[in-house]
Amino acid sequence: AQSAAAFLLWRAADFGFPISTTQVTTGAVLGSGSKTRWSGTRWSVAGQVVAAWVITLPCAAVVGAGYAEIARLPGGTFIIYALVAAAIAGLFVKRRLLFAGWEEQVLRHEAAETETATAREKPRKKRKRPKALA
Repeated sequence: AQSAAAFLLWRAADFGFPISTTQVTTGAVLGSGSKTRWSGTRWSVAGQVVAAWVITLPCAAVVGAGYAEIARLPGGTFIIYALVAAAIAGLFVKRRLLFAGWEEQVLRHEAAETETATAREKPRKKRKRPKALA
């Protein structure tokens, strides 16, 4: 699958076609999975991938066109940098809120595991076996 994807990307670059490496690699993997058996490929996942491509490509075009229009404004480059910086800051804040208290939970869990492990390591008294009946 990787060799087929590499060959296709190389040939597309020779002809000057813009092509997505992710799409080519995914297509190659799906094709190699369906070679041995048609049911060897999870077609529901393939459908989800295609749906994501159909949604992603027009959205990327709209965002690119929006940034191009902003760049044409006086000071547009500065506005774009400010928008990107605000988006990155927003992602940091969202991550902080999403993982709030996560470190404390991990430390509590590790402490509980350590206590359980030390409790198991205590030496046990050997039970005396009853003598066999003669």
